[in-house]
Amino acid sequence: MGKLSDVQLKAWVRDGTRIAGKSDGDGLTFTLSAQGTATWTLRYRIAGRARELTLGRYPDLSLGEARKLAAAKRVEVQQVIDVAAIKQQKKAEAKQAANVEQLANLWLDNTVRRRHQYPEVTERVFKRDILPALGKCNTKSVTTPEITRLLAKINASGRPSIANDALRHMKAMFAYGEALGMVDRNPAERIKLEHAGGQEKSRTRALSTAEIAKLLKAMREAGTGTYPVPVDCQIHVGSEDWQSNPKNVAQLGQLLNIPVQVVLSNGHMLDKDYVSKLLDTWL
Repeated sequence: MGKLSDVQLKAWVRDGTRIAGKSDGDGLTFTLSAQGTATWTLRYRIAGRARELTLGRYPDLSLGEARKLAAAKRVEVQQVIDVAAIKQQKKAEAKQAANVEQLANLWLDNTVRRRHQYPEVTERVFKRDILPALGKCNTKSVTTPEITRLLAKINASGRPSIANDALRHMKAMFAYGEALGMVDRNPAERIKLEHAGGQEKSRTRALSTAEIAKLLKAMREAGTGTYPVPVDCQIHVGSEDWQSNPKNVAQLGQLLNIPVQVVLSNGHMLDKDYVSKLLDTWL
């Protein structure tokens, strides 16, 4: 059982007084800088030398997560693996990543794929729009005008919300690259939403079931035109969905002759494994 508690940690952060090191036990240490940055470090000895590994920042890395990570790193140390040296080596390797595609993969691996329930949504923006335009560019040579022109192109294709998503993703990705030393200055940092898709406004109303049925029926009867006729269509909805009532969805499916699958014990966000398997059958 560790020595520290969330109550203590939160109180120290609120107080803001510098903490050189508070031990949770077995080398796991909590520090707080004069600027208010709270950090987890693992202190250990290898070959008789005192070493220190930064695990992450609190509260991004919770007390429980820090304990688990520290335990895993201690196992490596017991196998005479210098975890701090390995981390420095990985940083050096990251700096050598020459292009935006490599940086994107690093950022996706270490942030999006680790923390997001549906990373495929973000990956799709990179695959379709960002990487075809900037993927082969050197991370340090990408300019603000280049990104602005890319955003304008996405917006001109009738996808303003995707342009805004692309801007947010690139800001975060280049900030990550800047922290790794792969980017000298974040080229997307000063770009505003108005230079992408603009401020997004909530819809004043949604189409009714009857209106949706009428729209899709017209699309089917048209056969050709701007909107292609779906070759196949399915609707999957969680049994506990708070936005799309399963009964209403089932009624819509009957009107349109579209099969509806109600996924038990799921809410508005369907389970990641379920969606992944479903996508595999379609893509």
